[in-house]
Amino acid sequence: MTRYIWDKMCKIFLFFALQTNPEICVEEYVDLVTLNYVYNEEGELNFAQLIFWDWDGSRYQVVDWRMYKREEQYPIREKSIWVLRWYDEGILRKVISNHFTTTWTQYDAEIMEQETLPSIKRRKLRRK
Repeated sequence: MTRYIWDKMCKIFLFFALQTNPEICVEEYVDLVTLNYVYNEEGELNFAQLIFWDWDGSRYQVVDWRMYKREEQYPIREKSIWVLRWYDEGILRKVISNHFTTTWTQYDAEIMEQETLPSIKRRKLRRK
């Protein structure tokens, strides 16, 4: 095959390869991620949620939260950071945090934090 034909084939391949829509990943940075298991008075698990926090200089403030539904949402330690990757309502999401903790409570920590910072005033995780 001549060099000319090879160059043309490569250009055609690249043209079509670049036309495909690569999957978009929404990347976020937060200061802390909490996996919060909420139990009822009988000690049965009601639900589990991931709570995302930012440090405001004096305390952690809730950024957003998501229900913890699948193990793929569990943070993975990568060197000195924690990384979560999962599909969130059709969006591939990546959340990076310096800290991760797990809590077991009989109350919803995210709801309690609404007294300090109502959910409409939170930064929230981006949609796209």
